[in-house]
Amino acid sequence: MKQKDKNTNKTNKINLICFDCNMPLSNWDKFLNKKYPNTLGYILCSSCQKKREDKLIKSLAKSIASDLDFYDFKQKGDK
Repeated sequence: MKQKDKNTNKTNKINLICFDCNMPLSNWDKFLNKKYPNTLGYILCSSCQKKREDKLIKSLAKSIASDLDFYDFKQKGDK
């Protein structure tokens, strides 16, 4: 986002910051957030977004695995 100062006619850049890690977003993250806005109300960098997605995938896989206990599959580590 750019903002023009009325008196000096210069553009001041507003740094976008990740909600989780408080680091400035890269140009790629800015592009992605502009092209594909999220409905969360805050901005995440790609690494924090990936961490959240991995956490959701693990919890979903765990909940599905508990629903399928009656199949009695051997899990990793079971011999």
